[in-house]
Amino acid sequence: VGFLNGMFSLVKYGLSNCNGGFGAFNGCREGIFSRGVGHLAFSMPYNEASDDDQAEAVVSKLSTLLTSGRLSTSNKQVIKSAYIKKLPDANAALRMAQQLILTTPEFH
Repeated sequence: VGFLNGMFSLVKYGLSNCNGGFGAFNGCREGIFSRGVGHLAFSMPYNEASDDDQAEAVVSKLSTLLTSGRLSTSNKQVIKSAYIKKLPDANAALRMAQQLILTTPEFH
């Protein structure tokens, strides 16, 4: 549980001590990384024709980067649905997708 809390914190707040994070600073505002020692810099601007196309592109890219492309079809669908629900905030949607991939067996 501690590892997952730390990874979620890293995605949401950068390297901090927020919600069980691995860092040493306090300043828990999701998506605000200026007070952190570091943060995940991956971004994927919204540039697809539809929300579904954007979700597919993001989840496919994250699958390649975080699971070597091993993410199952059912897990991809769950993550795509969650991503679409977070739109139009593409940054929040990306953080949600990253967190969900961290919980999959394919990540571990």
